[in-house]
Amino acid sequence: MFWFALAEGGSVVVDGLSVNENHLFNSSPGSKFPGKSAIRHQGYPDGCGSRPSRTCSSVSSARIQAEAHYYYTDSDNNWQQMDGNNTYAVTFEAGELPPVRGIWSLTMYNKDRFLYPNELNRYSLGTKNKTLQYGDDGSLTLFVGTQSPGHDLESNLIPAPPEEFSIYLRAYWGEEGILDGRWAPPVVSMVN
Repeated sequence: MFWFALAEGGSVVVDGLSVNENHLFNSSPGSKFPGKSAIRHQGYPDGCGSRPSRTCSSVSSARIQAEAHYYYTDSDNNWQQMDGNNTYAVTFEAGELPPVRGIWSLTMYNKDRFLYPNELNRYSLGTKNKTLQYGDDGSLTLFVGTQSPGHDLESNLIPAPPEEFSIYLRAYWGEEGILDGRWAPPVVSMVN
């Protein structure tokens, strides 16, 4: 599983290449492949360096001056395409929420990259949601899928279609962890 990254509102320098705000990039060591088509073909564990279960969107080899950072994935921690036959968990450990001065959100899109109409009228979760349920240890688990995680955690669910889907994590006005690449989105794990 890996995440793609997109920076908006500024320029990105990756290994000496200037990439404008509309390019996706892979910042794994030695990467010189800006652009979605080049990255999509690196969707295997070796394309993410030593952290295949974390992310390819870490910006350790990039210098970013951007207002927004977008992280995208359509696979789980087993490198399987996410789909509505399963429910997935995205767990932010205590103190590991996206480091932003602005807001962050996790949004689910259907296979055509559109929002999925659902009975909860919920399309994303993040800082704007004041009823999210945190674990006793301070962690936050968000769920994406067709099955409810239970009444107590319903506020942490983004309903998904009964087909393939992907998720985007958006971070606006990122702080040092995002800007220097030390922070990475958490693993997406299948729960059922």
